Amino acid sequence: MNSLLARFKALPRAAKWLTAFVVFIGAYFLAIEPMLDAIRKYNVEADKIEAELAARRDTRDRVLNSAGEMERAMLAYGKPALPGKGADAAAALERRLNQVLAAHGVRETRKTFKDPVPLTVGREQTPRYNRVAIELNFECDTTKLLAVLKDLERAPEVTAIGRLSVRRVNEPAGRGAKGDSGLLQVQMSPETWTLASAAGERSNP
Repeated sequence: MNSLLARFKALPRAAKWLTAFVVFIGAYFLAIEPMLDAIRKYNVEADKIEAELAARRDTRDRVLNSAGEMERAMLAYGKPALPGKGADAAAALERRLNQVLAAHGVRETRKTFKDPVPLTVGREQTPRYNRVAIELNFECDTTKLLAVLKDLERAPEVTAIGRLSVRRVNEPAGRGAKGDSGLLQVQMSPETWTLASAAGERSNP
């Protein structure tokens, strides 16, 4: 080691700088470059971990926000009713319709049970639910109609009212001049969703 140091001191200034440069290049490729590659690799891994943590944090925040929105919605509209089995849900729907109409002194003139319609949710290809509807025809005044709609909107057995048609009923002939009787002829289709495993089932009145 001493002999090498003595030889290095004996070299001209230009040779010393050249030797130092060669030693630096060798050290760079043998030690510094692998260390820099390792640092870059660790930085990339750290960035991936940071991105994953940020995505999980965003997902957690969205879930928490969704939970808060669900709680507020349930306070405002009540708890959601899950779809039931085909025959049971259709029978429950019919019972609720009968109760609501009877409570307001309304009697249907015709009731038609429609065949279940398969439904898909979102991007699903296989139907998971069936839409079961009952078509009602009845006559009532505006006040009773609004009361009926209000009760049906609150009923857990009624998922939606798929169709609603209202027109005024004129005085029948033989009572003098035709005029507005104050009655409304109503056609509506309250419906409920049922599980697709019960496809083909229908309620028989």
